[in-house]
Amino acid sequence: MRLALLAFLCLCVSAAHAATVTGFDGRVSTPERLPALVDIDSVVLGSGPVPLASGTFGVQLVDGSWLPAESVVAGSKPDHLLVRGPFGALELPLEALAGWGDPPPPAPERGDAILVESGVLAGRVNGLRNGTLTFLSALDPEPLALALDEIRGARLGNPVRRPDGLRLRATTDPGRPGLDLVVAGDGLALAAVPAVRLDSAALGALVLRVEGGRRVYLSDLAPASTREDGMFGVVWPSTRDRALDGGPLRLGGVLRGKGLVVHSAAALSWKLDGGYVRLRAEVGISDSVAPEGDCVAVLRGDGRELWRARVRGGEPIRRLDLDLTGIALLELAVETGERFDIGDHLVLADAQLIRK
Repeated sequence: MRLALLAFLCLCVSAAHAATVTGFDGRVSTPERLPALVDIDSVVLGSGPVPLASGTFGVQLVDGSWLPAESVVAGSKPDHLLVRGPFGALELPLEALAGWGDPPPPAPERGDAILVESGVLAGRVNGLRNGTLTFLSALDPEPLALALDEIRGARLGNPVRRPDGLRLRATTDPGRPGLDLVVAGDGLALAAVPAVRLDSAALGALVLRVEGGRRVYLSDLAPASTREDGMFGVVWPSTRDRALDGGPLRLGGVLRGKGLVVHSAAALSWKLDGGYVRLRAEVGISDSVAPEGDCVAVLRGDGRELWRARVRGGEPIRRLDLDLTGIALLELAVETGERFDIGDHLVLADAQLIRK
């Protein structure tokens, strides 16, 4: 996959002469030949218009990706949806979908859920044939046969399948998760459905971030130590990739697929063993509680203070970019502010470590 991705990017550079590459050192260039793949942070393949759909309708894939769409209709094969949107008409199997809608209905504890005019029905999708979806509902003794255009949205209980290895992530909507892509021949395909290819020209001027290389998310690393004290006998355990209340993680009005949320008073540490050179993140108070929140965040490396800031809800997001060269132990402390621990949901959004 590493060689395939590099070959594909080289092809785009030689063919389009418009690919713009950003390295982990922050340098932006339009090279005739690409640098080493591990040094590429992101790439833009062209300079055309960004293909974004209007509105918030779309399809959620089982890898967490969000595919903007304009409509869904029955596909040409059983148990397939034909998704029409800015990337053309894509036929996707139901087993690759986590849901669709504007937005999809909330996920049930188990099984599937569909949204119809009368409300949300819980049960199990039993198939899609000739434009009719069969749904087994606990409230009905017989399976329901529903025309697909009667269904406003769906949430499917398919198991999550996160992609491994090198891939490209396109952000099509700041309010939604990114879209993970992999190389398929001389083009790109959906990571959740590698058989479904996209025309690279349709990606326009989207920024494609290289994932699975030198970038490691802090939320994917288990802390070496955790101390969470809270106040008045109430402790909010830290969360990874979701808000403290279990809902989607949002900061600055943007949905964050990756991030760490820590409530005061707390201290966490991670063993890095000198293997990383930078830490990058956006820091603020979670949208779920802002404008509440007033805390002090401190980052230390091997006991030495690297960064300190007072963080308050409703204030501009702080961008963090720290040199971690040679650091063996990274520590984060979140201290209470003037209003004790009220609303102290500190977020390190998109917190990423860059390997040596």
